[in-house]
Amino acid sequence: MTEFPFEPLGIAACYGTGFTANAISLGTASFLAPPRLRIGPSHVAVLSEFHGTRVWIESTTLCPHPCVILARHINGCQAHLPEIRIQDYVSTGGRVDLYRLSPIEKLSTDERKLLTRTIKGVRNLC
Repeated sequence: MTEFPFEPLGIAACYGTGFTANAISLGTASFLAPPRLRIGPSHVAVLSEFHGTRVWIESTTLCPHPCVILARHINGCQAHLPEIRIQDYVSTGGRVDLYRLSPIEKLSTDERKLLTRTIKGVRNLC
């Protein structure tokens, strides 16, 4: 898979193709939104780092992969490798749009460390 630009605190807007994904997207539709966002994503994830590895943090019950932090399948808050989750959507005809912080809003080193510590705390909630 091609490398994609990654920055912590990026948002992945996921557009699935299944019945549930389509129902969510249509249920969140807004004709007043910008053209690409009129039909909303069926799912969103936050990109971050965990022990030097980039991770995709999401809350879901439909992911077939084990959480990379807890090393088991769970429902709810979990982490995965972004490339794997993007491939899940793309391989079934869906897409993932990545939204990044603007250059002026990028996280400092201390803010990245705080985000990682926060994720470690979330691990205990999973």
